[in-house]
Amino acid sequence: FSNQTMDFQVSNNDISNYSDEKVVQFILDHKNIEDKNLGYTQLYNKYFNKAINFYGIRGVDEEEAKDLIQEVFLIVFNKLDKFHENSKFNSRFYIAGRNALVDHIRKKNKENLKLKKSNMKLSTIFSLINLKGHIEGIRHKF
Repeated sequence: FSNQTMDFQVSNNDISNYSDEKVVQFILDHKNIEDKNLGYTQLYNKYFNKAINFYGIRGVDEEEAKDLIQEVFLIVFNKLDKFHENSKFNSRFYIAGRNALVDHIRKKNKENLKLKKSNMKLSTIFSLINLKGHIEGIRHKF
């Protein structure tokens, strides 16, 4: 999988040495969109490649993994204000990531089941057509 990072240099604030929880607080405390983007970017850059590896190890292809990661970041970023003071960002991120993976697997399994059922119906139809042809062939012999 490829490495991907976002690059925003739009603020005079240096938060590069902040803990994740302090970055979350920075995002929540600032109204300025540039400052918020600085915090979002730092968390994104820190967790993107870890998340790509997490999904890749579990057999998710790169494009699907990127979609899942985008979904996870949106979920987590939209709920930052609901984090408790003693809540760890990485725990919340990985829980959301795991839940997204479980949903992804369920969706894939449903799609595969529908495909199997569809293939079973087709094979049944083809079997009936073959059986009908065989029966008609027997009738012509008599």
